[in-house]
Amino acid sequence: MKLLIVDDCVDITSILSSFLELSGHEIDKALDGMEAVELLRSNFYDVVITDGEMPRMSGIELCKFIKSDFPATYIIV
Repeated sequence: MKLLIVDDCVDITSILSSFLELSGHEIDKALDGMEAVELLRSNFYDVVITDGEMPRMSGIELCKFIKSDFPATYIIV
């Protein structure tokens, strides 16, 4: 699966992405919701894993955007 990890904590994104890559998944990372939106517009993701509180765009706002524009994408908050 192709996953997008969105979190403003670099340590969390690194740990999650390392573990998930070892499990055979393709991973992209974003440090906030706005960066995630840019990636979502140019890539397909099966799953987005996001933090709730981030700068520039919260996880809740990101979830609303994903469900509106990419309804088939699963979200883990």
